[in-house]
Order: sequence, then structure tokens, then C-alpha cells
Amino acid sequence: MLTADPPEHTRLRRLVAGAFTPRRAEALAPRVRDVADRLVDAFAPLGEADLVASFTAPLPMTVICELLGVPEEQRDGFRTWSQQALGNPSSAAREGAAALSRFLADLLAAKRARPGDDLLSALVAVRDEEDGRLSDTELVGTAVLLVVAGHETTVNLLGNALVALLRHPGQARLLRERPELLPGAVEEFLRYDAPVELTPQRFAADDVELGGCLIRRGDIVQVALTSVGRDGSGAGTADPGALDLTRDAARHLSSGHGIPYCLGAPLARLEAAVALGTLLRRLPGLEAAVPLDEVAWIPSGIMRGPVALPVRFTPQPGAALPGQAAAPDARVPD
Repeated sequence: MLTADPPEHTRLRRLVAGAFTPRRAEALAPRVRDVADRLVDAFAPLGEADLVASFTAPLPMTVICELLGVPEEQRDGFRTWSQQALGNPSSAAREGAAALSRFLADLLAAKRARPGDDLLSALVAVRDEEDGRLSDTELVGTAVLLVVAGHETTVNLLGNALVALLRHPGQARLLRERPELLPGAVEEFLRYDAPVELTPQRFAADDVELGGCLIRRGDIVQVALTSVGRDGSGAGTADPGALDLTRDAARHLSSGHGIPYCLGAPLARLEAAVALGTLLRRLPGLEAAVPLDEVAWIPSGIMRGPVALPVRFTPQPGAALPGQAAAPDARVPD
């Protein structure tokens, strides 16, 4: 789906869109809130955490696995495989992609035999009078795409947004005071520091001159998504280099454009708004535990996000830790 043109792209997207509906994403909102709170419960009493390992990575992974119908006891290898598959070309990348494909092929076979109320079962069952069914190869490829695009992008959206908030405590304070700004803030985070650096390779359909450079028909083209909206054209009247969570209609291409627009964009936006709101509400005094200039970033030209994000905050009541009694209240009052 990432590389196909119409009519093939139209057929694939139509079949998948029939199962991956906005209603299904909206129905996950209570579960996303529950997962976010349970993750915070585990480290809130400690006063410190690596937010990538403890929160921004496991939350989208849990949500996408539940959406797809991946049994909990079979999720351990998912993040490793998808990270390997997205890495720079190497034997590890090939092995990760192959392992993920094999696992999903086996899981799809199991769903065909015993379908459940999940997205993979829906994909196996979907049929359209005009477009028929997805082939076995298309099913596996679509499942891989949903796993990788359905969580890695959100992991990095959250990580980048948190780094931005730690660099701009005034903006973090604004979101705490005005949580109704969260939906628009997510769009600004997508513009300010996009989680995907480059689009897949495209090929120019015609000769075109852009910025004084002639791009000839057939030339390979990649769009640097992290540069979109940074020249002033998509930033409104405010400084395009500034983080402004009150910015009106921040424009970006982080969810794609045109016919390849991301099917999972509504879910990613929901997860980001819930996750960031939960952290800001429940972790007062949140600050970086290391200089932000020392934060390590993913060594890839595809994704952009922090590898780890150590933070400190005021310890809060949370779930019981090993050897401790349960906290009387797992939530901090609003």
C-alpha cells in the first residue's frame, strides 16, 4: 500500500479501510486511558523513569496488539522485530522483517480457523463485491504495515512531544492548565518535530522544477517531512521555528497527503492526546533527568525519536510495588 499506484492502491486501501474504521479507533478511547494510567501507576511512586521504556513504547504497542488481536503471551518479540525492520539495511533488518512476517502469517492462519473480534480476523473475513479479497501475501503485508506504522510512529510522536515540552516548560504548564488544547497541540507536535523523517521513495511522474532544481520524470524523490511547515507557509503568523500549542491549524504532512493518507491517523491522534494528558496530569514537577542535548536519538533516516528519555518528577501514589502495600489512590486529583 505504501508504494502501489491506483488502481492497485485503491483496491488494497478499500479492502483494508472496510475493517480499519474510525469507529473502531474511537471505541478504543477508554482502553487507551486505562493502559496509560496503569503504565503510570507502575512508576509514579518512584519519582523517576525512562519514559520511552516505561510509557511511550509500551502504550502504542499494547494498543496495536489488542486492536490486531495478538495474544498477550506472544507480544514479547514484536517491538524488537519492528525496530529491526525499520533500521538501516542490514542482516538484522532482514531478520526482523522476516520474523515479523512469519509470526503474522501464523497468526492470520489461526484467525482464519478461529476468528475473534479483532482487526486481523476482520481483514481475513473482509470481502468486497468489486475488489474481492486480500490474497495471503497481501494479508501478511498489510498486517506488517499495521504493526509497524500503527505503533512505531506513535512511539516517536510521544517521545518527540515530551522532549519539546521538557524544553519548553511554559508550554507544558499551558497544557496542564488548559487540557482542551491537547487535540490542537498534537497537530503542532506533528509539525514541530515529525516522527517520520522521510517518505518512502517516490518517482516523478513528469518533469518539474522545484526550488531552482529540475526534477526529471522517473527521478527518485523523497520528501523530508521534518522540514514541512518550517518555512513559515504552514505556521500561521507565529515564528515557524517556535513551539506554539495555541497555533491555529498547524500544517504538516506527518500523516501523509492525498490517497496514501494514513488510515491509522485518528488512532494515533487519540493515543497522543490521551497519553500526554495523562502524564501532565499525573506527574507534577516533570523535568529531564539528563541534559536534553545528551538524549540519544534513533540512528535511522526513516523514524525520528528519542531512544531513551530519563525524567524526574514528584513521587505520586500508584499501584503497589513489589514488597509494598497498595497505594490508597492511584490517581492524582485533577
